[in-house]
Amino acid sequence: PMTVGSARYSHYQIDGIVDTGSNLTLMLYEPYVRSLQLQNSLLHAQPAQGYGLNGYYPVARGSIDSLQIGNAETRNLVVDYLQKDEELVRNIPGAIGNGILQSFQVVIFDVPHRRIIFEVKPPPWQPGVQRTETVEP
Repeated sequence: PMTVGSARYSHYQIDGIVDTGSNLTLMLYEPYVRSLQLQNSLLHAQPAQGYGLNGYYPVARGSIDSLQIGNAETRNLVVDYLQKDEELVRNIPGAIGNGILQSFQVVIFDVPHRRIIFEVKPPPWQPGVQRTETVEP
């Protein structure tokens, strides 16, 4: 689960997947744009390319107000809109890629317990302090 902020006071909790083969930060499928109130972001998005295990693919690059995973939140985040019509789109609004994963100090996939553990990097003014977030579906 993650929370997408389309505007300062509009937040939506969605389920997403983790795509370790993608270089993108946050990917959202276009069929979910209206329900997440991101039409304005998509309207102003610029054509770009993403890269995954299957090669390059077209995306529309926009931005969202915020993304929260557990207690870790980032603001003014780049989002890439995908126009896929696969079965996955019917169930999952989007995915986080390596652009998000590399912002954490450690990411542990605890498959037997169906959870991901994110270790947040300490702020530069607090060396040696570590916080760990566990996200469970």
